[in-house]
Amino acid sequence: MRRMALSLLLLFLVVSVVAEEGLNQVTTNHLRVASISLTDQHGRQRMFGFPQPGVSVLTVADQKGSEQIAGWVQPLRARFPESLPIEGVADVSQAPRVLRPLLRKRFAASLDHPVMLDWEGTIARQLDCQPGVANIFLLSTNGAVLLAFCGTANDERLQKLQDVVLAANKSGTASTNAQAQSSIRGRDR
Repeated sequence: MRRMALSLLLLFLVVSVVAEEGLNQVTTNHLRVASISLTDQHGRQRMFGFPQPGVSVLTVADQKGSEQIAGWVQPLRARFPESLPIEGVADVSQAPRVLRPLLRKRFAASLDHPVMLDWEGTIARQLDCQPGVANIFLLSTNGAVLLAFCGTANDERLQKLQDVVLAANKSGTASTNAQAQSSIRGRDR
């Protein structure tokens, strides 16, 4: 009991330090993304399921947060052009039903890549996404969240994300959350 209380206190302190540093970075052992099936801006059904052959990235943002997505995705696509699947979910749950067709057309006209439209906000709620900012999730092959960031990208955050992608793919540990977490902790020291 005493050990558990001490562990919880330590976890609280680590989370507090990360929050105070303004990194908005979370490492998790318990979140797992279930398979996602939503329509995109062209009305096509898209499926993002597990297992995946390697780690992958899931972005989730509302309208305001979508302005931060390119800062994450463009450097990742440049660094991992073929080997890192990146899927996007637009949280459009705040849009009135009557405006949905217009919103879908705007997405189709402005984006050349598919984005899944979450009209109910289910994915954002499941992953406890922060509104108004980009929410970036690095996922293991089985959908476990290995690393999560919210907000804008910067060199430090992008390097951290790229390091974990490389470590997970190189060591073959992408399929188990516990092994990937140990490689993350080793880099934080």
